[in-house]
Amino acid sequence: MFYSNLRKFIKKFPTFWKFLTWSKDHWLNLSRLKDILMMKILFCVWPEQTYRFSTRKFLPSKKNRFSKELKPVIPYDLLKSKSSNIPKMKEINVIGRGSSFDLNNLKEINGPIFLMPFWKPLVMDSNGKITYQHGTIWDSRKFDTDEYFFFD
Repeated sequence: MFYSNLRKFIKKFPTFWKFLTWSKDHWLNLSRLKDILMMKILFCVWPEQTYRFSTRKFLPSKKNRFSKELKPVIPYDLLKSKSSNIPKMKEINVIGRGSSFDLNNLKEINGPIFLMPFWKPLVMDSNGKITYQHGTIWDSRKFDTDEYFFFD
């Protein structure tokens, strides 16, 4: 009651009201910046306590987090009848797309190989070099299986 009456009274002085709302907005922005700075410092020094300065409360508290030691159970059952017939593998090789890896080194890798962010299949040219054509699978023409290099 007192707050609403005070607010009505202060609104009668528009300049003062503008100054108060402006200062409140800037105070909130400064406090958010302070919290972000504290989160960055704590992330480097004491990461477990970073959530304390989260003003938007997106970070979970310590009691609501998964611990590193606990390996949570996947919350669904795998139905063997609806899964593929790929046998369980002891070790796999995962290849990401990037300039630091020469695709021709794929010939030297033993075991199953999975290409992660590749949209199109790899192409082997007439010299036996493996190349990747950038773009999406929808940009390409119809696939000719003799032209593309597939891994077994």
